[in-house]
Amino acid sequence: MQVTVNLNLNNADEQELADIVGCEKSELATMLSPYASAALEEYVTMFLGQESFNSGSDWLKYRLFLLILYVFQGRIPNEQAVYKLLKKTTTSSRSLIRAVISKYQNQLKLGIDETIKKLLNNVEVAEG
Repeated sequence: MQVTVNLNLNNADEQELADIVGCEKSELATMLSPYASAALEEYVTMFLGQESFNSGSDWLKYRLFLLILYVFQGRIPNEQAVYKLLKKTTTSSRSLIRAVISKYQNQLKLGIDETIKKLLNNVEVAEG
């Protein structure tokens, strides 16, 4: 199902949002699309009662899980990316990432594997 929305922002908010998501203002609509998909899925899941959450932290884990699926294309983000989006401290972001990986490990298996491969490919071996 395709859903179209309009978002009314002033120039300053547009620029700040572009800085947060890491794009130019002209690219903002395209860059926000995966965030909108994640948010809409969160709402639909809530409306249909498909997930049961006992606390706000459960919702936050689910929200990050959806961001991983839609925004990060299944790859696990680092603490800085989570901090930037959710405004959590680095320590809280790290804990949240670990909690999401633990809770949703089966759904994130491919993304976890891809993240590990990417990290290993970027490792530099010191010559001794």
